[in-house]
Amino acid sequence: MSDAGKRGLWNALGEARTIYSILLIYCGLHLILRMGLSANFSHAEAEQIVFGQSFQWAYRPGEPPLAAWLSYGAFAAGGRAAVFLLKYAAMALGLFSLFGAGRVILGDVRLAAFATFAAVTGYTFGYLAHADMLSGVLTFSICCGFVWAASQALTRGAPKDYLWLGLIGSLGTLNDYAFLALPVAFAIAVVLTPGMRVRPRPLLGAVLLVLVIVAAYIWMVFGHPLAADGAQSVALMKGAGNYGLAIVFFTLPFVMAFAAIFPRALLPLANGAAQDRRWLRVLGLTILIATVLLLAASMLSGAGKFEPARIAPAFVPLVLWLFLRVKIAGWDVRAGRFFLWFAVATVVLAGVARVAVFELGAPYCKNCGDYWPTQRFATSIGTTGFAKGTIVADSIDLGADLKQWLPDARVVVAGSAPDVFGPAQGLQCLVVWRGNGDMDKAQADYLAYALEARVGANAVRGDVEALLETSKTRRDRLSFVLLPTGSGRCN
Repeated sequence: MSDAGKRGLWNALGEARTIYSILLIYCGLHLILRMGLSANFSHAEAEQIVFGQSFQWAYRPGEPPLAAWLSYGAFAAGGRAAVFLLKYAAMALGLFSLFGAGRVILGDVRLAAFATFAAVTGYTFGYLAHADMLSGVLTFSICCGFVWAASQALTRGAPKDYLWLGLIGSLGTLNDYAFLALPVAFAIAVVLTPGMRVRPRPLLGAVLLVLVIVAAYIWMVFGHPLAADGAQSVALMKGAGNYGLAIVFFTLPFVMAFAAIFPRALLPLANGAAQDRRWLRVLGLTILIATVLLLAASMLSGAGKFEPARIAPAFVPLVLWLFLRVKIAGWDVRAGRFFLWFAVATVVLAGVARVAVFELGAPYCKNCGDYWPTQRFATSIGTTGFAKGTIVADSIDLGADLKQWLPDARVVVAGSAPDVFGPAQGLQCLVVWRGNGDMDKAQADYLAYALEARVGANAVRGDVEALLETSKTRRDRLSFVLLPTGSGRCN
């Protein structure tokens, strides 16, 4: 590229509309990539599809309902494509919000762009978010929206800024309880930072708005008959080790590149502008307090797994804090271009890796959900006469993937009360499981005791075998039993 071309590109990065266009293109290309790879749902998407088959105030205890509500609406409106679009629309809004917060806090369009690009150069949101993590993307995006609304409230202070703060805070709580670490940490940080201007009455209104929405939801959940029946709460993690691993996934390789390109930003800083120092203190304290809160929650929550996206309340302020240090320490065009090329290379590598892993992974997969020939399975099931009824699946993933080809069916999975999956529809009851032989004991017990159905002499048994997607040799088998109308609570 000529010097004039480089200067033109660099100048374009100083315009906000250019950055918004880049972020929109980034999300759009990944949406196209997602549509072109596996036709099946990821595990996170499958969970929301299976548990969100109808609109309910509560689905599973311990799981806020926002992701299920949005998935229910998207699937009803446009099926699989709309669910994929939901994730990338949320991602685009989150990145727009992070860039907007950067413009307010950093006061520089290019630095705000770098902070936003940094968010998608870590492993979690640069790669895993595209492979899975529907609710995780929502958590990240709502955290970005909260920081944007908070930055507007603390600088401009208009009533609408506090209204946005309250609305986004409510959405965050209805999506993931881990989100609460961000507003709590941010509020403490503002109180501990002299000179930050807060308007008490609008702030009180925002807090009351959150309390009204969240309290109403909590009241509805505790009064809901499903809240205490047939589901297991999801613990955050087994130990602090998984929490540390989540930090590594979120920050690498970004922090290594940052240290190499902007080394002065990691040294003690000279006195900067008063407003920059205040924001540096607010963001730094927010990161510290949110990290402690999340770590404490993860250690006290018992056995389970800490999902990488749940560290977003600490990570979103981190990228802004780092580039605010860059602003105060000083930087040059050469360093900015180096970081830009790093971001481009990371994004391209992530996209290539997504394609390579999918195209080459079928012979080595264990679960193989991305490669199941679900359309072939559904077509074979359709030859039995089943179209609308209840599918009793041996896994959430299989149930959701069959539902996209049999959208009028209700899917139920062992481990949760049947009513969680919506009302029974009558007609037939189809029991499906992967592999040869009989269904496993857990599925058989669920059919017999939760659904009060029996496999009698009038049941239709069958199976279908087909090649995995992208594989020329490896096959998978689906076994099924079709029960007649009137089989207990199954239909």
